[in-house]
Parts: sequence; C-alpha cells; structure tokens
Amino acid sequence: MKDFNHFYDQNKIDAEALVFVDLDQTFIKTDVLWEALLVLMKQKPITLFLIPFWFLQGRLSFKKKVFSGIEEFQFNLPVNDDVLEVLSYLKGKGHKLIMVSASLNEIVSRVCERHPIFDEVYGSIDVNLKGKNKADLIVKKAADKEWFYFGDSTSDIEIWKHANWKVVISDSQSLIDKMQSQQSFILPRSKRGIGKLLKKQLRIHQWAKNALIFIPLMASHSFFDSKAWLSSIGTFFAFSFLASSIYVLNDMMDLSADRLHQVKKHRPLASGDLSILTGSSVAIALIVSAFVLAALLSPALLVILFCYMALNVFYSFGGKSLLILDVVLLASMYSMRILAGNAATDIPVSPWLLGFSTFFFLGLAFMKRTSELVMAPEALIHGRAYLKSDLPAVLCMGVASSLISMLVLVLYFDSEQVRVIYRNSLTLWIMLPLFLYWVCRTWILAFRGEVSSDPVLYVMKDKISWAILAAIGVIFFFAL
Repeated sequence: MKDFNHFYDQNKIDAEALVFVDLDQTFIKTDVLWEALLVLMKQKPITLFLIPFWFLQGRLSFKKKVFSGIEEFQFNLPVNDDVLEVLSYLKGKGHKLIMVSASLNEIVSRVCERHPIFDEVYGSIDVNLKGKNKADLIVKKAADKEWFYFGDSTSDIEIWKHANWKVVISDSQSLIDKMQSQQSFILPRSKRGIGKLLKKQLRIHQWAKNALIFIPLMASHSFFDSKAWLSSIGTFFAFSFLASSIYVLNDMMDLSADRLHQVKKHRPLASGDLSILTGSSVAIALIVSAFVLAALLSPALLVILFCYMALNVFYSFGGKSLLILDVVLLASMYSMRILAGNAATDIPVSPWLLGFSTFFFLGLAFMKRTSELVMAPEALIHGRAYLKSDLPAVLCMGVASSLISMLVLVLYFDSEQVRVIYRNSLTLWIMLPLFLYWVCRTWILAFRGEVSSDPVLYVMKDKISWAILAAIGVIFFFAL
C-alpha cells in the first residue's frame, strides 16, 4: 500500500479522476465464467457435451447459456485484498469507482452487492464488454475526465491505451514488461509463486499414501527382486500423478463448500491464488502421464488405475455427499493401492492383507469424517451428508472398524501361513500392543479435535506415529 501511495503522489492525481475496475482476475481472484462452468458440470454433467456447440454461438450467448443452466450459484468469491485496499484508499480520496466487466450484468451486480464500494456497475447485456467494446464504453463514460483502469490480461491492453493510469494485476512477466511505465502500477496476482502453489495444490505430501503399493512386495519378502521394485516404483508414480490430478478436480468441484471451511478456504484454488485454467491444464497433463506409465507397466494395472479414477470422479461429482457410501468409497480407494501393488509385481493377492486393509482404511475414512464433525462450527457440514448430531454414530462405526482390523491381524498371526513364512512368528505378536496403542490414541485425539480432517497428514507429522512405525519395522525384521 505504501508503494501505491508513492505512485499516487508522484503522478499528482486529481480527485476528479475516475477509477474503472475489471471484475475477473482483478477485483476477484477468480473468473465467474470458469466458476459457473464447474458448477454446471457438477449439477448437470451431461451438458459437458453441449459446451462446444454453445461456444460456437458467440461468447455472450455462451455465457448466457452457461448461467441459465445453473440451478444455484454461490457468490462467495475470493476478493483480491490488495486491490480492495487500493480501491478503498482511492474511495477515501474522493474518486468515483466504476466496475466494468465482460461478465453478465446480473452476475456482476450480484458480486458487487457483497462489496458495496462501487458507485456504478456495468456488465455485458447486449454486447460482450471485452477489449474494444469495453474501451468504447469507458471512453464514453469518462468523457473529458482522466481515469484509472484496473485490469489483468492482454485483452485489457486496448483499454490501457486510453487510460491515464494503468493498474496491472498479473504475475505474467511478459504483460508486466509491456505495461512498465511511469503511469503504470503493478500488483502481483498472488503473493505465493506458482511453484509453491502447485506443490500445495497437488498435495505432494499425500503421495506418502501411495507407499501402500509397496506392501505386497514387502509382505511377500521379495526384497531383492529388482524387477518387482522397478514395477512398484513406476506404479507409485502413476498413482501419485493420478491422485494429484484428482485432488485438483475434487477441489474444483468443491470450491463453494471449501470457501466456507475455516481451513480449506486457504487452498490455492479456493483462495483464487491458482486459476481454474492453470489447475485444469496441470490435471490433464498428470492424468495423461499416469495412464501412459500404467500402460507401459501392466494391462491389469491400467484397469485398476481406470477404476480408481472412476471411483474418484464419482466421489468428486456427488459420492462425497452420500451418507456412509462416501466412507466406503474412501476405504476402497486406499485398498486399491494395495491391489495395484499386486498387479504391478504379479504377486498374488493375500486375503489376510485385503481383510485387514479393508477394515483399517474404513476406520481411517470414518476418522476423517469424525474430525470434520468435531471441528464443524455448524450443525451441517457443507458438501457432506452428515449432521453434527451424527458424531456418536460415526465415532462408534469408526472405532469398531479399526478394532476389527486388529482382530484380523490377531487371526493372521495365529494362522498356519504365518508359521510357514516367518522363522520367528511369535515375535510378530509384539506388534499387536503397538497397533492397539496407535489406534486407540489416534481415535481419542480425533474426538478431541486434535487430528486434522486428513488423518494421514496428521500421522505424517506425528512423532509418536513415526516411532511406532519404526518399532513395527524392527519387529518385522527380527520375525523373518
């Protein structure tokens, strides 16, 4: 803000100067058309096939068809706080603020109703207010007065040609280089670099979940099988790429609900720091990479990866809002990682491992919902089918699932198969109290609200969990 004060004083700007502001990617950190397309695809997925035909009818007609197809649109869109601060400063200096956007007039008006700082609001009605059309309107409204223009893209250059002062909201170095002048003020679109944004959005730390792929290799004691290791590593990256792309897709489908969440509202897409277009492009690139890698490794792996993606898409497009089915889907997606490890290495599926993982991951999925219910400030979690009053039932089902997985472990330790595979099979029983301690402790912490909405992320940061995992690894080694 101090830099803008200097810019303002340096240019000796008169209080009569008008201030014209763009909406998309300028006043707000997102684009309402992209937001509307996501809502439309979520509410009416079949319209995805109609979009190319709508687009051929012209941009204005396209926008009208998109918004007319939406049943409900949330206007809790993220505002660029730096832009709002500058506009508030100019308002205090006596300047008239005018919103001019290519978005539909009724949509622009609804957005501005939430932020009543503007004196006048103009959006597209009969013509698409972009480029030359917007420039003509602004020049006409300004008449003989001097004026600012706040914009964000190359399409605004046509308007900046006529403006006395240009405020550029962009991270594009090429655009910034074009607009550098004494009459231009540059505001970064985001304070975080694209690398940090992508790292957070792709949830690289969540790739740790895909370590489950190595369990069949470890459980079969194929420690020195280089081919199995290479296949498992390739499968790990294929699942990681696909999982990251699905995180992007999931966040795009859940933008409105995330913006109402005290933690999720800071995610790159929900906060508007990462554009929907960038997120979509990265997701497509990762999906292609994942399937190419899987095809090179194993046809069976390709089928599992496709099923994994189908489950995730179903979860993103509505499965997450279905009572109980949502946690079954989450647990299934964890177990599919183990099946992928089997498929990649041609190691037979172990019924014991499948039984244990099913109940263990079902417990984790219930723990995720328990944490969300504990931390939910309202009676209903946005985007979920659970009420705050469901907490006791969810808690009971989750704890029961976790303890049943311990029972499967006990039965496995007592099986003839264990006595054949392990030389010191009795040593494995030392794992049981460690598993029980971890399960009971983590559930109590989840009920207290000390476990984040993602239990896996919590475990990765929990020193006690790492200590228990290390101890289990040592016990496993001595049992061989």
